[in-house]
Amino acid sequence: MPRRKSAGTAVGSGSASSGVTSFFSTPEYLIIPPSVDHHTLLEQSRRGDLNSVKSLLQNNPSLSVNYGDGRFVYYGMTPLMWACDSGHVHIVNYLLSVPGIEINRVDEITGRTALHYAAIRNYKEICEVLLRHGADKNIKTSLGSDAEEMAIARGQIEAASAFK
Repeated sequence: MPRRKSAGTAVGSGSASSGVTSFFSTPEYLIIPPSVDHHTLLEQSRRGDLNSVKSLLQNNPSLSVNYGDGRFVYYGMTPLMWACDSGHVHIVNYLLSVPGIEINRVDEITGRTALHYAAIRNYKEICEVLLRHGADKNIKTSLGSDAEEMAIARGQIEAASAFK
């Protein structure tokens, strides 16, 4: 499948309980160009720097909390996905409190959500937090696996127990 080159991502208007959203279904007029701040937000979410994440979002009203970096090595992962993949429950909790967060957004390449990333890394607490906030545990990746199936396939027993 050819990869679409992207200039940015959509400004989210969904809530934590909104349905699945994807970059590819975003109308062109909602695309915002990436900025240094967008990339910094992704990096600070990955690193777990809560003060920087808060500061970036509070001081930059045009900054999208749902920005997904479309460069190939980042798979279109959003700040929430990076926080889940890196095990930063404090960042996850904060991002889930930000208006417009799209908890069920899928990345551009694998079709994974934040819940998939937490499950495959065996972060049970993050899986529980996401599920309490309305994450859809039935979303399948581009290869047809939901988050629980991915956790079980990788032997991530603790994360898999969050789905029971």
